[in-house]
Amino acid sequence: MNILSAKIREAYESSKILSTKDTIFINGLSNLDISIENVKSGSELWTYIYYVGSNKRRHIYKKFKKGILYSILFMQCINSRILVLDDILKITLLHCEKCQLSTRNLLTGPLEFIKCKNINADIRTNHPYIQIDISEGIHIYQRTPEIVYIIGKSCDNIKGVILESGLEKIKKVPMIPSTIVLFSRTGIYQAFENNLDKIDLIEKNHFDEEPAKTIVTLGFSPVD
Repeated sequence: MNILSAKIREAYESSKILSTKDTIFINGLSNLDISIENVKSGSELWTYIYYVGSNKRRHIYKKFKKGILYSILFMQCINSRILVLDDILKITLLHCEKCQLSTRNLLTGPLEFIKCKNINADIRTNHPYIQIDISEGIHIYQRTPEIVYIIGKSCDNIKGVILESGLEKIKKVPMIPSTIVLFSRTGIYQAFENNLDKIDLIEKNHFDEEPAKTIVTLGFSPVD
């Protein structure tokens, strides 16, 4: 087994076993800016989840002491921007629509999109893998050197975009359901779930190159 198939198999196997009872549920937030931040209060470190309401003020949605890595599950959030600025075990978006997500800190586990529509994600830190299932219109803008993507069944219009150094241009690759893709700056590789040991290099004519001028301030670009 070569090193690429080993990486893909490791991500695929870990996607089936990772779970935690320490989960924070965020349900039904719409048209809001949401941030997850590290806050020092006295001698203690906390993780705060803020949202900005119609009065333009920041409100605390939840807070918890540092020491345990929590999973965060966003459910039925619509047209919101989510900014992750603290270390988290796992982030899942479930039944979310028209949201923008940007990760700036460590994710020990995966980033998941399940039954989501029209999501843009700006990935600025390494993740073990990204899993997408029963979703459509998911565009991932990757600024890190290498991430594994697991694309489940019943997905449509899933695109991975790797941003080149300096953001001079982007490479956009449509992803096929029931595949595992390794996005690397040295090449983009694909395998099917039923044959993880066979790795195919996605050839240049299978992806689009275009200028990165469409990437706006937070690294998001409109879903096509």
